[in-house]
Amino acid sequence: MKSALLALLALCVSVTSATSASASDCDRLQGESKQKFEWGETVILTEAVPDMPWPKVWVFKRVEAMPEEAAAVFWDVEYQTTYLAEQGVTKAEIRNGRGTATVDVYYELDLPALVGDDAYTVRDTLTAPAGDAYRVGWTMLGESRHSRSSVGYAKFEPQAAATCMVYYNLVHPKSGLAGLPLIRKQGIEKVGQTALAIARQAEAERTRDAERLRNQVARLRAALGR
Repeated sequence: MKSALLALLALCVSVTSATSASASDCDRLQGESKQKFEWGETVILTEAVPDMPWPKVWVFKRVEAMPEEAAAVFWDVEYQTTYLAEQGVTKAEIRNGRGTATVDVYYELDLPALVGDDAYTVRDTLTAPAGDAYRVGWTMLGESRHSRSSVGYAKFEPQAAATCMVYYNLVHPKSGLAGLPLIRKQGIEKVGQTALAIARQAEAERTRDAERLRNQVARLRAALGR
């Protein structure tokens, strides 16, 4: 899900710089960032991109669920309207590929009047790259009202009896105001808020909605041909 220009919400985050993030994203957390992650805080790493107003953003969040469960919750894209409403998501509809590991999802966002609503389609691809890890990558198809491009992924890697979730996003906004420090900060924190909402939804379903979670896991396995 791409970030949008919405009002700031309170988050306990650590923002630092990253030179890169690779297949072992979770292992990149060191020192204070790693400690904050283990305490359950949201950790955000950024990397500037030449000639772009917004940086690459990685969000690290410990999720008290297994990787398959957390990935299954996120892969249930049409249910995102129930827990990403504060991020402005009013519609999420699979237009192509239902039941497969590659789907085209149409989104509508309800944004503040001064910003204006947005709508776009992303192509989501589900993979299980290694072991018990899962990855959902996405690319926006074409442009939207506010963005020239948007790419990202969510990775769910095993860590003890929980999951290290890495949520990556790179958006190229159209507005010339996007490079202003306050707007840039809002965009970065919005990515963090989205990741936090995903983590909380996975944890909530694991403790209070086991039937829904079982169905989501079944659909995830079917999409992967398992």
